[in-house]
Amino acid sequence: MAHLRQPLKLAASVLACLLLLLVILHIYPAQLLLQHRDGRALLDNPSSQRPIPILAKLMLMVGEPNDIYERALNTHQRHATKHGYSMFVQRHPLVEGDTYWSKPAFVLSVLLRELGKPDEERLRWLMWVDYDTIVLNQKTPVEAFLPGPEWDEDLHFLVSNDFNGLNDGVFFIRVHTWSVDFMSALMAYRHFNPNTTLFWHEQSAMTNLLKEPCFSRHTLQLPWRWFNSYDVDALHNEPKNVQKEFSVYPGDLLVHLAGVQGREVAMSLWLNNVAERHDPTWEVDFGKTSYAGETTTFWEELRQRRIRYEAEV
Repeated sequence: MAHLRQPLKLAASVLACLLLLLVILHIYPAQLLLQHRDGRALLDNPSSQRPIPILAKLMLMVGEPNDIYERALNTHQRHATKHGYSMFVQRHPLVEGDTYWSKPAFVLSVLLRELGKPDEERLRWLMWVDYDTIVLNQKTPVEAFLPGPEWDEDLHFLVSNDFNGLNDGVFFIRVHTWSVDFMSALMAYRHFNPNTTLFWHEQSAMTNLLKEPCFSRHTLQLPWRWFNSYDVDALHNEPKNVQKEFSVYPGDLLVHLAGVQGREVAMSLWLNNVAERHDPTWEVDFGKTSYAGETTTFWEELRQRRIRYEAEV
């Protein structure tokens, strides 16, 4: 019998090792076990073959649960899924005090996480959207608003201004070390400028920071209606020309309900009558919207201005 014990012990040891390996593989996915020194997966597995999204949408949803805001979020999630974006939602405050400051904190946290990855695995852009925005045209890809690769080292922050100045309800920020510096400066602003009145909280601090050359030279203001149109009810006290310029129109990407009295009622109407019905008057193929020509013309004119500037200097 002794001659049988050795093979049995060997078999038991092999079985125990296999079970241990299965447990480890369950806890630590295979692509995390075998890696290059730079962190790239060695294993050829389906998850590592999925294309890396170029962009992620970010939204802050804190406070009591609210069905209207959740429905607005769903319009963004559907849009992200349709176009292959990621979607990150922060549901708890990240800093003490006003929840407004959790916005730059959340953006900064995502930037740092992405920059910690190998370059080929990173997102390229983050798109911030406030919780009171609703996607009206699911067919519009937001890449249309982004600069081409010739601007990779020049433009990192894309914003828009309304009739009150900068509005950070929707903006694009590149995954780049410059963006970390900018968001870090924004987070620190209220602490290092305690005597400065920040009427619009982090938005006012952002406005002040963008007066600094190191930040302004990498920032570009894009046309307002591309991604930050207002509900006309928010503009009823404004001149007719302002209403025309900043109101949302059929085919526009989204509506931003900032400044609207009875905001939840207004959001409910947009959700019921347009967004969730996929109203064909509003949900228009990209090529049939004003975006198709406007974006091409905008970036070409900017390119030509840069060529003329470089020729002069």
